[in-house]
Amino acid sequence: MIGVFTASGTLRGHGASPPGSNEYTDLPFEPTRNEAITLSTTSQNIASVRPDRRTIYIKNLDTAINITVVFGPRQAVAGVGIVLGPGEYIVDSVSESYAPYRGPIQAIAASGTPILALYER
Repeated sequence: MIGVFTASGTLRGHGASPPGSNEYTDLPFEPTRNEAITLSTTSQNIASVRPDRRTIYIKNLDTAINITVVFGPRQAVAGVGIVLGPGEYIVDSVSESYAPYRGPIQAIAASGTPILALYER
């Protein structure tokens, strides 16, 4: 299907449709988030509660500093949780055949100000 996002946030598409039907359909817009977040040695919320979350991808972009990710509302503590070394990542997605975690996610740096990449939809 070829489609264009409209100002109202729907995808206006043209695809193969049965004869006699309207070939144009409005599909709901699936909001995504794709950004780089600078961490510090203070815990910070990197993703809020999202009941419709289907995928979250978190990658440590730093070349030397570890980051710690905590799924849940408690503050992150360096080294206690999911520790991502330089270049490592974690993915939680419906493609793994279960509902991904949809609550808040915290992160903290072991030192300095490393950057993590976050993709969410």
